[in-house]
Amino acid sequence: MKINSIEKFEEGRKKYRSLLGYASLSAYHSYAYYRWNNKTILYLFILSILLIVLPSNFSVYLMKYDIIQYLVSFCLETFPMSQSRFFALQRLSSYNASHFAIASLSTLLLAVPFTLPFVYGYLKYWNENKAYQRVSHLHFLSVIASFLILLFTIWGFFIFTPEDIVPERLGTFVMFVGPFFSFYCVAFVLFVPGLLAQPIIFVIKLVHQLTFGSYKEQY
Repeated sequence: MKINSIEKFEEGRKKYRSLLGYASLSAYHSYAYYRWNNKTILYLFILSILLIVLPSNFSVYLMKYDIIQYLVSFCLETFPMSQSRFFALQRLSSYNASHFAIASLSTLLLAVPFTLPFVYGYLKYWNENKAYQRVSHLHFLSVIASFLILLFTIWGFFIFTPEDIVPERLGTFVMFVGPFFSFYCVAFVLFVPGLLAQPIIFVIKLVHQLTFGSYKEQY
């Protein structure tokens, strides 16, 4: 069964029906957006490989450039909570530290731009989301939950640093660093836009609802 087939969409919609009413934005709110969402994820996956994985694998060379050093220093000063992990990795090897720095910097720069296509696509197919144009307090709770999940994910990916770093365990779920850290960042930058888009769509729906009433009332 093809991933973009209507059968696959209906199967997923039936499976997650009980959760759809809580999400301000979901790929299963309409078939048109479902197809848009899948296509967007594929394009963003390719871009993230080019803009995160490839640069981070040449991080030692990139760190020789003044502009890259400046950006890394700026990020460390702006987000001091990441300094402990960076300096801990620097004590292990310059590669681990530079890989972490370049991958984190690329992820930080891409997270918000990667959110925009999902918001745009959802609004593009707004009229096909008729059953989900109204929001309630449950959606607000969902937005709060998304925010908490986002904070926990950021903490686990970029901040958490064990007191004793065991080199053999780098790249595991104990600490997301090492040669495969950039691939974790790809997963992060594809997952997080869905969380960031939730409050944006919630506010848009709320303004629409307060201005025009529910879809049924207006039309």
